[in-house]
Amino acid sequence: MIRFIDLFAGIGGIRRGVEDALAKYGIESQCVLSSEIDEKACETYELNYHEYPRGDIREIKEVESFDLLLAGFPCQPFSYAGKRKGFGDTRGTLFFEVERLIEANKPKAFLLENVRGLYTHDEGRTFQTIMNHLHELGYGTYDLLLNSSDFGVPQNRVRLYILGLRNSQPNMTLVTSLGAVDSHSYRMNKQLELFGGHSFSIVADILEERVDAKYLCSERFQQQLHQAIGDDLSVLHGWRMMDYRGGQSIHSWDMGMRGHCSNAEKKFMNLLIQNRRHPKFGRHQDGKKLTMEQIRTFYHDNDIEEVALSLCKKGYLKVEDGKYNPVCGNMSFEVFKFLDPQSISITLTSSDCNRLGVIQNNRARHITPRECARLQGFPDGFILNPDDKFAYKQLGNSVSVPVIESLFCDFLENNLKELRWCEKLNDEHITYSFIDRLEHVHNLNEKLHYACGDAFDYKAFGADGIAAFVKIGFTGTSSSYSTLMKNNPTDVKIQLYKYNNGENEAPNLQNIYSIISKVLDSLVKSKAKNILIPTIDIIGLTSKEKDKATAQAISNWLDKNPNSVNSITLVDLQGFR
Repeated sequence: MIRFIDLFAGIGGIRRGVEDALAKYGIESQCVLSSEIDEKACETYELNYHEYPRGDIREIKEVESFDLLLAGFPCQPFSYAGKRKGFGDTRGTLFFEVERLIEANKPKAFLLENVRGLYTHDEGRTFQTIMNHLHELGYGTYDLLLNSSDFGVPQNRVRLYILGLRNSQPNMTLVTSLGAVDSHSYRMNKQLELFGGHSFSIVADILEERVDAKYLCSERFQQQLHQAIGDDLSVLHGWRMMDYRGGQSIHSWDMGMRGHCSNAEKKFMNLLIQNRRHPKFGRHQDGKKLTMEQIRTFYHDNDIEEVALSLCKKGYLKVEDGKYNPVCGNMSFEVFKFLDPQSISITLTSSDCNRLGVIQNNRARHITPRECARLQGFPDGFILNPDDKFAYKQLGNSVSVPVIESLFCDFLENNLKELRWCEKLNDEHITYSFIDRLEHVHNLNEKLHYACGDAFDYKAFGADGIAAFVKIGFTGTSSSYSTLMKNNPTDVKIQLYKYNNGENEAPNLQNIYSIISKVLDSLVKSKAKNILIPTIDIIGLTSKEKDKATAQAISNWLDKNPNSVNSITLVDLQGFR
């Protein structure tokens, strides 16, 4: 049983991802402490985990022993008075509270999450101070940036992750990947392929077919969009609603939000926002305010003064000390960005999730809280806060669950020997189930059938179509077998079939040897040294024949792979063989 604490827990996104990863490896877990200061987030946490987090971490002094610390802590500057760069004083910051609990309890591992800006915060001194303090506590660390869009989540969200291992340097396969520059350049990449991803990849995959009318934009806003674009609103896929940038943007003057604008007035405003940041007008001005003479350099029509006066009266333009500036009313837009269903979303934030929109059935609407949850990779069974205002805020603050799950699976995969978190059979044996390398098995407590994968690729066994299915779940009935397995919840039973017009036929022995060889190759690759192998149920063979075939296959493999393992033990429901 792995005991962990969940700090700055929010609604429990990190916890969800880590628990899912541990379950894939048959590792039971228990949260012994959760801490969150936001009361509304605590309410959502309780709805899903049936525990109300304790409050301010600074007031938590006593904690039960734990093996793993999880924390998405805030980014804060440190004091460097009289100290060398990278060795700031962390006291008084929230990271100090994380540091305090690590030092006092010495967990085997930790996972920290933060914004990518932590790397450059305070010219890099904040990050370096954190790393130095973690190293001084006796932990090896591995840090990387990951983009949620690389893990089957249709959101361009880059976050920093720090993994720590006590008295050892973590081994990892994942490396930093910033993913797509923006939603328009999104492409699936190698990391998504390597780690299987999840069912979501583009915005269209997460949209609800029918939504409550309250999420539809107002009729007035719909009419203004049609006025700017025409009949087909799907043109707006991927467009922003803003007054201070050009490009793929709709502006308030395009929609007539402060009054109808003539073509000349639209031309004036569009040229103004395109040119006002040009370096020739002076960097010190940030391009915000231009004189009439400066505007004449890019607006050449004779009606310039008449147009400017009309725009000022309507409220699209203002003049101060003879300089003109657009009146940016971006908050007046009901939606500030329409997501492209065939791409990925921009980064969700706590302040504007509710102002993201989509065009669906030629109508403009807001994305729903459930769609926000899907953009973060939360399953539909996750209970959201019943108040939309708080649900949007909490989801914008959360992590992308599939990223956490994939990251922690990679950590487990490469550090099982150091962690020693697999269930022990006795002092000499540790069980390694066959599903260590099977990516698509999500829950060891469910009875699943699995075809293909690293160890069971039926295509590798020839054109006759041999497939191996794995049943997972505790199926042992005899007391001797239960005693042998102790608390290990998995009994792996392999059944081999040959498919021929829907009928099952026994495969030939050569294919049996090939499958068992791949099983053993996979286990050794996952660093298993003492392997327990349940007897293999082969359709069409008697008990003696299947035992003989299994033993012969193991013997053949050992002849080709001497000294690769310490022991292989064949087990059936009667105990050891």
